Amino acid sequence: EEKDMDLLFEWRNDLTHLALWMPQRYPVSKEEFKTEFERFQRTTEHIRLMIIRNGETVGTIYSYNCNLVHGWTYIATYLKPSSRNSGIGAKAWVLFVDYLFDNFPFRKVYCEVYGFNELSLSTLNSGGLEVQAQLPEHIFWKNKYYDMYTMTMTRESAETLNKQRLQRWRKNRNLSRLPHED
Repeated sequence: EEKDMDLLFEWRNDLTHLALWMPQRYPVSKEEFKTEFERFQRTTEHIRLMIIRNGETVGTIYSYNCNLVHGWTYIATYLKPSSRNSGIGAKAWVLFVDYLFDNFPFRKVYCEVYGFNELSLSTLNSGGLEVQAQLPEHIFWKNKYYDMYTMTMTRESAETLNKQRLQRWRKNRNLSRLPHED
């Protein structure tokens, strides 16, 4: 939707947080963003969903670089700063991974994270993802080189972990089922 495009454009140009999730670190015009976004959708992106909480769009989650032959895809999540550390990213991750494993023949999902993004590293690690690869001193930021990590979760581990999480969330909200399970 157009309102989503405006928000994505705003997040794309937020230079204070851009380095946490994107290798490009320069602002773009609305026209440049549209071209960049359309190219990404056409060549790289698989599925993108917006994360909405209490009627407000607070982030986005998407899969990209998917390979249906070999059964894997990458996932990226962006949350606006005021929604980080709120648990909404973990819930979006669980629901999105469940959706991907239910509807596509993926056996693994990957996530790339920069070493200076300690919150994401900690969240992914506590969420059950394992480090699959580490590229030492791969990303330059604030006058220093940092490692880049590729983390992974398999279909089997996701099923086990996500069932446990969904049961906890149901119990905490006194629900027998979550809305997406209907």
